[in-house]
Amino acid sequence: MLPVILVHGWGFDASVWDRVRACRGMEDAGVTDFGFFGDATGKHVSLNEDFTPPGPVLVAGHSMGLLWLLRHAVLPAGSRIAGISGFSCFVKKPDFPDGVHARVLARMQAGLSEDPLSVLASFRKNCGLEEDSPCRDADVDSLREGLDFLENCDVRDSGRDVCVLCAEQDRIVSPAMSRACFPEERITWIAGGSHMLPLTHPEECTVFLLDRRKIPG
Repeated sequence: MLPVILVHGWGFDASVWDRVRACRGMEDAGVTDFGFFGDATGKHVSLNEDFTPPGPVLVAGHSMGLLWLLRHAVLPAGSRIAGISGFSCFVKKPDFPDGVHARVLARMQAGLSEDPLSVLASFRKNCGLEEDSPCRDADVDSLREGLDFLENCDVRDSGRDVCVLCAEQDRIVSPAMSRACFPEERITWIAGGSHMLPLTHPEECTVFLLDRRKIPG
């Protein structure tokens, strides 16, 4: 089995994968961390630099993590790439009407200057996390950089053979956005799930990631 490397999305850290890594077959999965919350809890990576594993791997990105992999992962032959609640473009454009309006990110950028914890709390609620999820040591500069990346990165023409696991009730990445980013045959749907599948459906994420039929090499 290929080594597994997991990449988190905006507003979270590597701990978003803890429940997945507790599942059978994923105990040895590696994690990366963009440093949105001070000290990285996984291997620190940069939003603007390429990422080159030493050998063939299965890389999986949650949300913005997949966008970053599609832009920056330089993968050895035999590697595979997958997404959980991921996308290849985020912001609405004339040829991408199902994206999120840029004004949403602009409001978040402005809010980070005034009350970053409120911005993060509101975002996490929209992700489907109703319980209290405190945000520790938020690095505002890194979070700003992440929003810039979300606004400007468009890798719909990357040519990557990627499969994604998506939730039908995702309030961050709508089903329409998922279908605008990826062919229907490359999407596996979870009925009723929200954006945070690694937290709410870790077993389903694990089954998906380890299924060679769904994620071909």
